[in-house]
Amino acid sequence: MRLLLLGGSFNPVHVGHLMMAEGLGREFGYGLVLLVPSYKPPHKDIACDPGPEHRLAMLDLAVRGDPTMRVDDCEIKRGGISYTIDTLADIASRYALVGKPGLVIGDDLMPGFSTWHHPDAIAREADLICAHRKTGE
Repeated sequence: MRLLLLGGSFNPVHVGHLMMAEGLGREFGYGLVLLVPSYKPPHKDIACDPGPEHRLAMLDLAVRGDPTMRVDDCEIKRGGISYTIDTLADIASRYALVGKPGLVIGDDLMPGFSTWHHPDAIAREADLICAHRKTGE
């Protein structure tokens, strides 16, 4: 299966997240979009965080009944700082992937991509998709 990953704090999840995920999945021909809420993002603090379990529950409710989207709690279960390369390895070990997974990265994060944990490995393991985000999303 062709898989697209969209990670983030999802604090809170909103229609912009879902529309972007659905649109990119359809546009690039992915059969399933995995939404992966972070336990603790390495590049930002989560303001007014209700906690990872509550963010996960909100995300589950938001995609309930949509067969093209699924929530994966691997980063919540892993705890600690959520590194993308670890998530990619975990997803690859549990899903029957066809080709590389797609990885959505907001255009606001692209300038700092070289500072991420193992950015070269991320670029080898996933097809990077840069998505425009309006300020505040």
